Amino acid sequence: MLRFLPLWLGVLLLGSACGSPLSQAISDYEAGRTTESLRELQAWSARAKTAAAPEAARYALYRGLSHLTLGDARAAQSYLLPLKHHLLREPRLLSSEDRARLVTALASMGHYPGD
Repeated sequence: MLRFLPLWLGVLLLGSACGSPLSQAISDYEAGRTTESLRELQAWSARAKTAAAPEAARYALYRGLSHLTLGDARAAQSYLLPLKHHLLREPRLLSSEDRARLVTALASMGHYPGD
């Protein structure tokens, strides 16, 4: 039993280091690797249609933020504005930090709360 302990520890550590593709895309965005993040989010787009509502909301937020960071405001709006309207019905889909990111992104494009 003890001889398998290093193997199990390795598997456990490897498994905990690997997040979901969505988590990886968000991590890449937060680390300033926006192009990689957008590529990963685009690959995840089919899953977003069937994902749980909080995951789909985070996907839309970071997809929009990635487009905005790369200078494509039109594409950013196509993800962020529907998300804004969805959050009016279900505000708990995003954390307060992610809601603040959404508000800031929309404000930078001229969309203010209450519009």
